[in-house]
Amino acid sequence: MLNSKYAPVVALTVVAILILGVLGWFLAIKPQIDETGTLATQADEVRTNIELIEATSAGLDNYQETLDSLPDLAPSLALNAPTAWDMPAFRARLDEAVKSSGLEIGSYTQGPETLIEGWPQQPGSLVSTQIATLFQTGPVNVGAGEEYAAPVTPVADAETATEGISAVSLSMTLAGAPGEMVDFFAQISDPEDPLFQIYDVSHEARPESSATIAGVSDANDGDVLVTVTGFVYMFFADPTIIDEATLEDASIGGGSPFEGIDDAPEQPGAN
Repeated sequence: MLNSKYAPVVALTVVAILILGVLGWFLAIKPQIDETGTLATQADEVRTNIELIEATSAGLDNYQETLDSLPDLAPSLALNAPTAWDMPAFRARLDEAVKSSGLEIGSYTQGPETLIEGWPQQPGSLVSTQIATLFQTGPVNVGAGEEYAAPVTPVADAETATEGISAVSLSMTLAGAPGEMVDFFAQISDPEDPLFQIYDVSHEARPESSATIAGVSDANDGDVLVTVTGFVYMFFADPTIIDEATLEDASIGGGSPFEGIDDAPEQPGAN
């Protein structure tokens, strides 16, 4: 056991060593441990951000693959809902279908262009909303005093589908034999080039005793009278009228409409 004479010295020495150890801990070792902990936290944040970016990229790749696999709708849209309606070509083809089938047109009416009212499409059903959702979770620890701002945001309100589509209604009555009707519908309903979209077809018998229809031949037993209604659809219709024909001076085909006629009697008041 130490002599009581040296006990205070030893005690002070121990206390000094402890103080130096504590100071060394706070001044040298602890900052390094804190720095190591900070680096570890930052490393975790980097790994989290990398995983987030990889997950988002994978989601975008999936949507891109789906987009690439979709069929090109432009040809179908141009066929079934063109921007411009070639009326002369439409009438010429309708006339050809009627004449070649042997039918006769009793009446034909055409309504005005009507804009089709779309239906509301909820945001959750939109692919754009699903893609925007991928960007709503931002990186971890974007910076002191900073908040993550998503580059895109989902649509909040319902959107209207079928925007820009209009329709022109058609109605016609056709008279003739059933076989002629079949031939007519085959010509105007070609899947590769339909003349118009048929909405409804109704028919009635037209026996020989049927009433006369102006401009249509008399009926024979077995004939039918068919009423066809349909629509021509247009997508963002272009109302521009294009006329590429070259204008020419009008001509009456002779020198003057007042040229005299040989051996013609005199007209009263001509002199």
